[in-house]
Amino acid sequence: MNNIENIIEIRDLKKSYDNGKIKAINGMELEVRKGEFISIMGPSGSGKSSLLNMIGALDTADDGYISVAGIDLRKTKNLSDFRQKR
Repeated sequence: MNNIENIIEIRDLKKSYDNGKIKAINGMELEVRKGEFISIMGPSGSGKSSLLNMIGALDTADDGYISVAGIDLRKTKNLSDFRQKR
């Protein structure tokens, strides 16, 4: 993991709500290379906002790996510090 060409790298990402009853994201994989443009599309409730909140360190995943600019968000102790540096 942690490919330097990938600005965002996500592996087996999972996020649920209501004590696991609602699965917003279930095993997502994504790589975004530096300079690449992507769009995130889907119907209401499909996990778009949840995904963006986790990438922006506004929320945490239930399970899985998220790296942004080479920083593993699972290992970042203070997410507010991470947000301020970006």
